[in-house]
Amino acid sequence: MSNSRDTQLLLGPHGCHTDAVLTGDVADKRAHAVASAMGTILLAEAVGAPSVRLQVGCPDFARWLTWWGSTASWSDNVTDFFVHMKPVLRAAADTGVQVLLEPHPKQIVYDRESAELLLDAAAAWGDLLRLCIDPANLAAIGHDPVDAVAGWGKRMAAVHAKDLQRWAGRGRPPGRGWSRYGPQPAIRFRALGHGELDWSRIVSTLIDEGFNGVLYLEHEDTLLPREQSIRQGLATIRSLLPDGVAEGRTW
Repeated sequence: MSNSRDTQLLLGPHGCHTDAVLTGDVADKRAHAVASAMGTILLAEAVGAPSVRLQVGCPDFARWLTWWGSTASWSDNVTDFFVHMKPVLRAAADTGVQVLLEPHPKQIVYDRESAELLLDAAAAWGDLLRLCIDPANLAAIGHDPVDAVAGWGKRMAAVHAKDLQRWAGRGRPPGRGWSRYGPQPAIRFRALGHGELDWSRIVSTLIDEGFNGVLYLEHEDTLLPREQSIRQGLATIRSLLPDGVAEGRTW
């Protein structure tokens, strides 16, 4: 199960950016997020889904930076996360449903360092909090998409599969689907095989690491019809996964 919209009101932002989800003050928006997260968890329990993927927003993006004379840091965002996430985590613990966070520029976990910081602080919750990694999201802000799925062990429960194009030209790129994840050049997501990510290496890394979670397709291609994009993406993934026991080198 997944909730990427309503639960972002848990940590914010709580101003006009999120009024399209719910108008009201911070308390109203946060209460809506908690209720939505708990509802997602209860639905997962009802249908037998082992986990929920929640996007919970971020209290203060300025904590990316250090300010002269200030002791504020990204760890303050992590502290806020556990203050407001506690009832959601208790509900997840009561139902046996795991909570997955996805590193993304609009989230409290946006790269490996921020994800490790939060998961280290979550030690008291055991394996309740884990990650859903999208290599294209991390590649969009300059990280190595292969390294993005490596070294997590049991902390990573799911992986998104989609491709990425990065604009290297001048000005605004032509065509649909382009966006910016920050001050770097524009990007757009494509169906597998229509971008620049090396999914053969990504899948091989997952196999080498003994990943036994869920690898699933995410459709965000604005140029291809949905069915065509999904069909081609699934064909690509299936061609990269072993369909039996590998016999090793033949002579």
